[in-house]
Amino acid sequence: MQLSLDLTGRRVLVVGTASGTRRVLARYRAAGAVVERREADDALPVRLASASLLASGCPALLVW
Repeated sequence: MQLSLDLTGRRVLVVGTASGTRRVLARYRAAGAVVERREADDALPVRLASASLLASGCPALLVW
């Protein structure tokens, strides 16, 4: 599948290990996105649902 998105200035949250998300992080940063990476844990889905994970609300794109 090929997907084209303009991510310039958009917030992207990538969930996974540092080594497992290295290329994904680089790809979205190169596209101009503001990228954050979080480790998966049991409380992550609850924090995402309540938008309390990030100070400014939900990200434009969530990559798990």
